[in-house]
Amino acid sequence: MAADETPLLVTDGVTDGVTDGMTEARDGAGAFYPLADEVARAVAAGPRTAGPDRLAAFVRDGTLRHGGGRPAAVPHRLRRVPPDRPLRGGRSPRRRTFAVLRPTFAAAAVTVLPYVIDRGRDEMPGTVLLLAASPVGKGRLVDAASVLPVLAAVPPGVLAGTDTANVVELADPLEPQAVLTRLRAAAAAPGPLTVYVTGQLQLDRRQRLPHLALARTTASTARYTAFPWHWFRDELRLRPAGATTLLLDLHADAETWELLRATPLDSGRGNAVHGRIAPPPSRRTVAAPAYMKAVATILRSGFRPPLEQLHQQALARIAPESAGTDLVLSTPGPAAGDPHAAITAAVQSGRHSDADALAARYEQAAVAAHGPASEEALHWAEVRADLAMFAGDAGRSCHTWLTVATVRLNAGQAPDAPAVEAAVDRAHHQWGQIRDTARARELGAALAELRGRVPGRRVGALDHVQRQLRQLQTQA
Repeated sequence: MAADETPLLVTDGVTDGVTDGMTEARDGAGAFYPLADEVARAVAAGPRTAGPDRLAAFVRDGTLRHGGGRPAAVPHRLRRVPPDRPLRGGRSPRRRTFAVLRPTFAAAAVTVLPYVIDRGRDEMPGTVLLLAASPVGKGRLVDAASVLPVLAAVPPGVLAGTDTANVVELADPLEPQAVLTRLRAAAAAPGPLTVYVTGQLQLDRRQRLPHLALARTTASTARYTAFPWHWFRDELRLRPAGATTLLLDLHADAETWELLRATPLDSGRGNAVHGRIAPPPSRRTVAAPAYMKAVATILRSGFRPPLEQLHQQALARIAPESAGTDLVLSTPGPAAGDPHAAITAAVQSGRHSDADALAARYEQAAVAAHGPASEEALHWAEVRADLAMFAGDAGRSCHTWLTVATVRLNAGQAPDAPAVEAAVDRAHHQWGQIRDTARARELGAALAELRGRVPGRRVGALDHVQRQLRQLQTQA
């Protein structure tokens, strides 16, 4: 958490002692908020008759009242968009109550839409991430944030394709780590996830990898101030196959455009991807996100058609201005029979050994067909590392990630290659979860050796391993 951020934790539960008339939420002094009389009577009558929107509204109103109408110690302006229906009344749990925190000194915003659980349905709420980013100044190719008001007019359920949804909005964010935090939180949501990305792509000068340019990005600082595109792939890789959709409206500078014409943009396995990449606009011209605006306009009807149909309708609307020059992105997602779906189902049902056995068979087949250092074989090794994490076996997960990193390095991949850095970072994270001291010491020595070769982007990672190893040496 940054110093100027305020966490808002929301629960839909009520304490076991309903007769005490207390919610689980406390005010700033630590006292529990009491239940309103009408809600207390509803709870007494039966848990399904207590509208969770009433509880949420009561806590929200109390928070604003005790905080003087705005969160304390947050130097931002609070703007609330009116709900599409009255907060009290109506049976639908869908809401459009946005709390937008916008710093006065920069064009950056985070929008949080709290959802209300509909206990009468089994459908999981959807999650939507709206990301619009482009540099400030002469490096701007597209006015990405101009699409957000149009998207904000679309009901959350339509954006997500579900009855209820959480919406998180990032408008011209400044820091790649802030975007990573929001993406990681969205990726952890259990229900369907839809990511709308509008912006421009640039290459970092060191590795020449595509990055999503942020507000402070320039041609010379893209590696440090832009969001690496492969982070989308990495953060979404653990989601169930077919549960993630990306809708993209991207503009590329001249260098990136030439690269992408020969090398497709990798947005990860198992994700449905639709959109377009436009060439750089004419000199001294800032383009408009025409594709995403067309998508938003179609969705404002209140109905989300099948994704392929939505994509084709949006392309048809912008055809006169794009003149067939765009790179069209259209990946429908995993096909029926995809082994990743079977593995996901096994994990979700708690059959971790079955999931690992299935992944092991595919890994062995890939090694036999393509070799142990092939991307096909390494992919399945990475899947098994993730499966070990899901099974709670941090030692096995750490060891597998260390093996993957070593194989990649021995195959000639650079220490700062994204796949190498990611493998070492994940091994480092899993190492910190190991509770067996002897096992932690054993793997820690191997991790320290790798950290000497692959320091990664986090300052002090090697020092952290060495310090932890010294502490482990003193333990029995």
